[in-house]
Amino acid sequence: MAQSDPQLGTCQIDDQLAPPLRTDIQLSALQFAQKLVDRDYAGVYRSMSKAAKDNAAEDKAMAPVKALVDQISPLTDLKIEHVYRLATGGIGGQMDLTCDPKNGVAVYARSAAVEAYALLSAHSRDNDWAITLWLVQGDGGRQVQNFNINASKMAGKDPDALLALARSERKAGHLFSAELLYVGVRTLLQRGEIIHLKSSRDLDPELASFASSPELQTNLPAVWTENGHPYTVSSVIIFGDSDKLGLRFYLPDQDWKTNDDAEAKNKAFLDAFRVTHPECEAIFGVLQVKAIARDKKSTYVTEYEYGKGYTPSPQGH
Repeated sequence: MAQSDPQLGTCQIDDQLAPPLRTDIQLSALQFAQKLVDRDYAGVYRSMSKAAKDNAAEDKAMAPVKALVDQISPLTDLKIEHVYRLATGGIGGQMDLTCDPKNGVAVYARSAAVEAYALLSAHSRDNDWAITLWLVQGDGGRQVQNFNINASKMAGKDPDALLALARSERKAGHLFSAELLYVGVRTLLQRGEIIHLKSSRDLDPELASFASSPELQTNLPAVWTENGHPYTVSSVIIFGDSDKLGLRFYLPDQDWKTNDDAEAKNKAFLDAFRVTHPECEAIFGVLQVKAIARDKKSTYVTEYEYGKGYTPSPQGH
């Protein structure tokens, strides 16, 4: 049965849609997503709605898309996960309409509109990806009003797996690794502006009582003390590296004369970090540090893999 509210409207999902309509939405979604997978950015922009094009010229609209898709490609195993059709009740404004209570999925809807949405999945070397599309009727058929690409699994781990690790680390008092794992959970639960997962909001009470590690108690950039030595860190992220979780640290305003000099400075930070946080070895397989030159014109990356040591520098990350 379609989910409904007498004021907000109705939402149909998958088999609740009439087969011809479901197939039409699926084909439109797959054709658009395939252009993303093929890195046909001109084709992606041509498939956008007039309103979306009016909002941004092609070069501006496609620049962030190209940066992300080029980085995570090749993408494989593209498939449809779900399609939704909304018919709102005509009240003013915009709202989230619950479409899939079992999985806690709400879809963004405008008033007095009939709209289609699609959720697709794809796979890269390091992550699984969720592609969400907002489809509207336009000249010549369905066009995309808005879309989002976001990791849904990291190194083979879904949000529930990362959340279990975060809670375990928190219970053990390993606040640094716990906080980065919570960040990873948040990342995997994002679906952009058009599809919202209830589980993302369910984390709020749990995180409200979380006490950060000393390094993360203030906004970055900040000076961290690792093994008694100060280091300025502008950012730290959690990422997937094949079947391993990793941490990447960004060190700004660095000066180096040679690559050997940059490598030595990066290793000094990673050595100090590993002494300060030995618990990270049980969770993260890879540590990376990316030094950013003071003039911001060059960078240097150093990588450490637990169990193997320092690996050939992966420049270009």
